[in-house]
Amino acid sequence: MIRGKNKTKKKHILITVFFTMVIFLITMSVPVIAQITETKPSPKEEVVYGNLSSSGNVKDIYVVNIFEAESAGEITDYGDYSSVTNLTSAEKINNDGGMITAPAKEGRFYYKGKTKKNELPWDIDIKYFLDGEPVSTGALSGAAGNVRIQIKTEKNPNVDPSYFENYMLQISMELDAEKCKNIKASGGTFANSANNKVVSFSIMPGNEDIVSLTTDSSAFSMDGIDITALPFSADIDIPDISSLERGMTSIVYGIGQLEQGVTEFEKGLKKIDSGSSQLISSSEKIKNALQIINNSLAAEQGGFDPDTLLVLAEALDNANGTLGDAINDIPEDALEQDDMNSLISALTYAKDNGRATDEDMTNLNTLINTYDKAQIVKSIYSSSDVSEVFASSSLALSGAGEGIEELQQNISLLNEKYSLFHSGLFSYAEGIRESARGSSALKEGATELYQKTSGIPSLISEKIESAISAYDKSDYRAESFVSKKNTKVSMVQFVIRADGIEKKDNCSKCGTANKRSPGKNAGIKNGIQGITERFKALF
Repeated sequence: MIRGKNKTKKKHILITVFFTMVIFLITMSVPVIAQITETKPSPKEEVVYGNLSSSGNVKDIYVVNIFEAESAGEITDYGDYSSVTNLTSAEKINNDGGMITAPAKEGRFYYKGKTKKNELPWDIDIKYFLDGEPVSTGALSGAAGNVRIQIKTEKNPNVDPSYFENYMLQISMELDAEKCKNIKASGGTFANSANNKVVSFSIMPGNEDIVSLTTDSSAFSMDGIDITALPFSADIDIPDISSLERGMTSIVYGIGQLEQGVTEFEKGLKKIDSGSSQLISSSEKIKNALQIINNSLAAEQGGFDPDTLLVLAEALDNANGTLGDAINDIPEDALEQDDMNSLISALTYAKDNGRATDEDMTNLNTLINTYDKAQIVKSIYSSSDVSEVFASSSLALSGAGEGIEELQQNISLLNEKYSLFHSGLFSYAEGIRESARGSSALKEGATELYQKTSGIPSLISEKIESAISAYDKSDYRAESFVSKKNTKVSMVQFVIRADGIEKKDNCSKCGTANKRSPGKNAGIKNGIQGITERFKALF
């Protein structure tokens, strides 16, 4: 009985030990599983290779992942690849549901993965034209005529927008300079490469654009179109704009002076216009009276009563005084031609910048013309042609009994001169009336111009800083193109190539076939294809 109990006890002990070991093994396995699941990605760089058709459609995308191993070990990476290939050694790469692991020696390690999705951050559309008509690449091969190539780049909404917003595109095309003449490309830069001409375009981050080139070709062909994309980086210093700000301050000050001058001018015009009708009416009466006196004297010399002539003399004196007062009200401050040019320049600047209209310019010219006519009227009246003839005529009338013949000559001369003066006065009054109608609109325009330009000096530096900051990508940090789990990516760049247009006479003699179709075993040494050949195979 004792032995039976001991056997039973031993069985219980063995069962307890067994279950304890099972629990221990399970417990120990948990951290191992967690370590596999939460393996941190290795630091790396990515180069995204995109192969496009000649029209810009994506055929396939490969990503070359570059690691720098400080010591031998295992790299860990993530990506949604349909296939992966070791570019460094013959070691197998493991792809476990998007987690890629591979043994790596100390130094650089490369592997490529073919993405399942054929999506790039840019939609690229390439079109070809021959003599203005759209053509296929097959029809363009070896063709003669005017060739135009148009490349349109747009944002692809299906891809992370950070690449489109932060990457600059560089598009390059290489043409045979012996067969392609008169090459033109608006916005493109040109370089020579042996017998070829290289044309390059740059598209800034965040921009959708269309670039094109034209050429006259005798037998057209072209290697593929190369497109590279890298984060835009430029060390841009804001230039010293103090002199520009001072210049703009002077312009704004001038516009302020213009606004004040136009305001004062408007007040003067309204004041003058209010009395212009009475001035013309009085001048008309004087002109008619002089005409009557002149005609009467010419027909009936000596037939006037001396008392009547004295009345006429007094009337002429009164008329001359009234007219003189009105003429003296015309502003006599002389505006130099430079002053007028400054006004015209200021308003022209405002018009060019959308701050003034053609009507404002017309009103200013009317004001200047009116001012000129006013000065002419003032000058004529103040000259001996009118004022002295008035005085001599009045004097002659006072002593008409002694010299009627002299009186007749003076009245005749006064009548002639006054008729010219009255015509000028009438034109002046018409100009004043027209100017008064437009002066209010001009004043409003000048006031609005000053209000909208007064803040320009302070806005200059703000606008320059804003324009520069749009291309300041210094705080941008690249993210993995293939997986958000790759958190240690130092660089992502894109190398994209569109198919070219082959020569029709493509043959082994010209070397093209060998260049584009390396032999099956080319670059293979000891059964392992070299890294250079593997990179070339991407295209």
